[in-house]
Amino acid sequence: MRGDWLVAIAILVLIAAVYSLTWRSARSRLEKQARWASHALRAEDIMSRPVRVITQDGTLGEAAVTMLEAGVGCLPVVDGDGRLIGLITESDLSGAQLLVREPSERVLERATVREQIIEEEYERSATRSVGELMSRRVSTAGPGDPVGDLALRMLEWRIRHLPVVEHGIPIGVVSRRDLLKILAHGAGEAGASVAA
Repeated sequence: MRGDWLVAIAILVLIAAVYSLTWRSARSRLEKQARWASHALRAEDIMSRPVRVITQDGTLGEAAVTMLEAGVGCLPVVDGDGRLIGLITESDLSGAQLLVREPSERVLERATVREQIIEEEYERSATRSVGELMSRRVSTAGPGDPVGDLALRMLEWRIRHLPVVEHGIPIGVVSRRDLLKILAHGAGEAGASVAA
């Protein structure tokens, strides 16, 4: 019996060690790729522009419509002078964040009533202001920042979007998708050189 416990503990330790090595290896590869990309490219080379923005007085419904129309995953939130004061993302606009209140368990027992309540809460949430839900602590980049630095910052902060600002005013956004385009382009070039 005691041997079974020792085997189980040994297996758990082995799994933890493999996971740790895998994470370190993946992070090391990403850091190398980021350093490679940083030699040639800057934020201004890959950022999406023109940037779509919204004020904190705008509604969540307006933010959702703007994101869908522009095909973007975030909107920088600006003050009256156009300076960045926050960020609202599609993650902020989806799921439980939009629900103003939690329906009681008794009401949730009936699915049709539950669906109606959730629909009503989404409708009410659409009129809430962006300022209520936006992230106020936003990591930003400058137009001349190396792409490798941006990739590492996004990895360490676990964020998907970096507004690019000049004198406090958003001029573009770098997303994880923008970084993937660089890696895909690099992989395409590497494949072409191997085939030649």
